[in-house]
Amino acid sequence: MKQLFILRHAKSSWADPGQRDFDRPLNARGRSAAPVMGAHMARQAYRPDYVLCSPAARTRETLERIQPYLDPPAPTAYAETLYLATAKQLLSEIAGLGDRHAAALVIGHNPGLEDLCARLADPLAGDAAALVAIGEKFPTAGLAVFTFPANSWREISPHTGALVEFATPKGLAGRASA
Repeated sequence: MKQLFILRHAKSSWADPGQRDFDRPLNARGRSAAPVMGAHMARQAYRPDYVLCSPAARTRETLERIQPYLDPPAPTAYAETLYLATAKQLLSEIAGLGDRHAAALVIGHNPGLEDLCARLADPLAGDAAALVAIGEKFPTAGLAVFTFPANSWREISPHTGALVEFATPKGLAGRASA
């Protein structure tokens, strides 16, 4: 069994119009949303044993803000290919993960992550409402959680994943106030 956590970077800043997209940091909303998602991962006992992260500033900062909640800490690789990757490129990176890893966290960008979720999800398994929600919008700091009946990451292919949960900072805030 393999478990895959797909996290979109938290909200980034557009304050400096001359700044390269790759170098944009998180804005105040993003800096507060990332730890909310990290705390949610801890509460749900989501424990990635490997992190694959885009090297863009906003993805790195998102990871920095959730890392205190990852217990135990997971080794991390920054892959240039994840920056604005397509679903196909993301799937290729995932297939290359070492099989000793049972649970991986991928931190990246849209539209690739949203497309990847649509590609991976088995519509007959998992949370159908969550799959619809992802199709409507995969917001910043959104987290999709999949399980796969696989022994190797190379076995993961389209429509084989059960979408266990789709969590967003806004959705978690709504649960807390209910």
